[in-house]
Amino acid sequence: ILWQILATISDLEMNSGNQSEAEMLNSQARDIIVFIANHCGSESLRDSFLSQPAVERVLTGSMMRIPG
Repeated sequence: ILWQILATISDLEMNSGNQSEAEMLNSQARDIIVFIANHCGSESLRDSFLSQPAVERVLTGSMMRIPG
């Protein structure tokens, strides 16, 4: 759950105009995702985890813009 929290805060920071903070938080979320992927046991479980849209968004650095 920590990587999801970091990704959400990253989105909020990006929408507040704090790009450097957003990138740092997204990087932390990415590091956690990579750790999980490298330690999940089976290749199929790893692939399933990495193919989730929220995971892909963090890995590609595609931070979400919240309209408003």
